[in-house]
Amino acid sequence: MEENKTKMKKSTKYLLIGTLVLFLSVLGASVAYYLARVHGNLSGRAAGTGLSLTIDMVSSTDGDLIPLDNDVETLNKAILGYGNTSNNFDSAKACIDINNYSVCQVYKVTLTNNGTVPVTVNSKVELSGANTPNIDCTTMDDEKSVSNSNSCIGNNTLANNDTINSNSSKDYYVVVYIKNLDEPQYDSGQFNGTITFTSTEGDQVKGRFFKLVNLVEHITNLYTSSAKTVVTAPSDSEDNTKTIDYNYATSVNLMNDRLGGKTTSLDGGNIRYYGASPNNYIDIGDRTSNDEVILWRIIGVFDNKVRIIRDESIGSYSWDTSASTVNSGYGINEWSQADLMKLLNPGFESESVGGSLWWNHQSGTCYNGSSDATTSCDFESSGLSDTVKDKIVDQTLYLGGGNSSSIYTNQAYTMERGDNVIQNPSDGITRTLTWNGKVGLMYPSDYGYAADLNICNSKLYDYSSSTCANNNWLRKSLGSYEWLATPNSGRAHYVWRVNPSGTVYWNLYAYNANWVRPVLTLDSEVVIESGEGTSAKPYVIK
Repeated sequence: MEENKTKMKKSTKYLLIGTLVLFLSVLGASVAYYLARVHGNLSGRAAGTGLSLTIDMVSSTDGDLIPLDNDVETLNKAILGYGNTSNNFDSAKACIDINNYSVCQVYKVTLTNNGTVPVTVNSKVELSGANTPNIDCTTMDDEKSVSNSNSCIGNNTLANNDTINSNSSKDYYVVVYIKNLDEPQYDSGQFNGTITFTSTEGDQVKGRFFKLVNLVEHITNLYTSSAKTVVTAPSDSEDNTKTIDYNYATSVNLMNDRLGGKTTSLDGGNIRYYGASPNNYIDIGDRTSNDEVILWRIIGVFDNKVRIIRDESIGSYSWDTSASTVNSGYGINEWSQADLMKLLNPGFESESVGGSLWWNHQSGTCYNGSSDATTSCDFESSGLSDTVKDKIVDQTLYLGGGNSSSIYTNQAYTMERGDNVIQNPSDGITRTLTWNGKVGLMYPSDYGYAADLNICNSKLYDYSSSTCANNNWLRKSLGSYEWLATPNSGRAHYVWRVNPSGTVYWNLYAYNANWVRPVLTLDSEVVIESGEGTSAKPYVIK
């Protein structure tokens, strides 16, 4: 969506610009899109008081909002809707313009006094949103009309010393819309509204209304709506004159990987977060046994789904180990049967060591050394929470390998999706090229693209340089190596890893106990309830 938009006033026509960019007019409003999908009815209750509160969206509009002139006449027409020929409220027609687009949303706020004495209350409305600077609201006389266009944000906007009798309720109404500025504008993001009623005795009850943003759409819109910078990086380890161009949205730390440089379009690949500290923190509902939040980070958008990685390691464990008679006890680099895969994923509860312990947040015994050596492990606090599991979908892990990290990131991407695996290994195990399951690990290319390629022009083997290591959000200040998903294609017991210095290397014995950060793929329907992507205010999803 283009940021600078041609405007039209008081017209029922539309203008096509670029590729299907529509500029519409609605009830005298200038035109710009605002992604405003609002779902769900919320309620709040004040502990220890007789007050209760419900908030319901009573207009059925659930599409994209466009700006609206906030004069009384326009607001009243918008609330009833263009197709409503009566003066009665019709939820199916409310807030719909002549072109069938959404221009507002109407909320019904019901305050109930369940106590035995009357209660006098005042109210406060708070309304804000990331990337939605022009969002506003107005209080309504009833569900179908307003008598003024004053902003309802602030104190005493709904109730000003209103008395609610015992065992009685009172309804209030709020209309939410985007203010038309009569100039090019682009609002794209989420909003959060909080309504607080406070009695003269000091008791409070709160309710909340908000727009739920699809996570995939949100990240994609952040990238597509931001100005781009073309970053040129080397692409061939044998010929340093060959380069590849990437589109960088520097204001939001997002880039397009062009599928390792295979697409003609600069925007034809996966969207990834890059740089030292992007705002890609996410709260997926994962909790410790003490109900502390376990943060994850967003790698990016892949095939219309979001891949995430745990921000902190779950501990140090073997990628795989084996009996001393198999590969000298050093393990087998085949992920489909690896001990670490069985530790992280469901369905391996019958395994006597490690089977599905992290997935089921249980304690037991895990592998962490050569020749099937074990150690005690406890995932009761760091295992995956049950409430998260319905947000996860299967992922396809590509298991093409290599035996040199003296390559650039785009070459690693191609390698991972290739067919180069060890042939006729001494352990007799046929290597697979893909694996489908719930929990995987990051690739070498994930780690490579997380660096700022505008200043990191190194091969993966040289990612320990300060310009690469200090500008790569996936690098942790590790006291240990960290496992990657990719096997070595020349040795049956070697696996790729990240060194503490930041270097990517290809020849660590699979039996070693190294840091593990699980990687998940979220369902494409996951939505953002709140948050800004920072560590202090991570995206909260539902």
